[in-house]
Amino acid sequence: MLAVSVEGMSAASPAQLADEPASKQLTDGHRREWEEYWASDSEEHDQNGPAEALRQLLEDHRWLLPRGRCLVAGCGRGYDALYLAKRGHTCVAVDFCDTAIAKAQK
Repeated sequence: MLAVSVEGMSAASPAQLADEPASKQLTDGHRREWEEYWASDSEEHDQNGPAEALRQLLEDHRWLLPRGRCLVAGCGRGYDALYLAKRGHTCVAVDFCDTAIAKAQK
């Protein structure tokens, strides 16, 4: 598993977590589309920070999510996982695109 510079967070591709690829239920076409998206440096889905809904939830109702362990599936650049880790949660961030994981490392 690869460590990211925020304490309590790590990021890994499914291939790093298990012998069987997590993309088994996805077609090669889906995987290829997302790999192309991440390789293109497109900002179509990039909010340059954690999801607004997550920030709002923790600001307004932080008691709903006590500090603990979190899994951020489809982490992309890792903004949500970093946000949670900075607030004391232990996070594992996964994505089936190796290119997305590489960007989360930065």
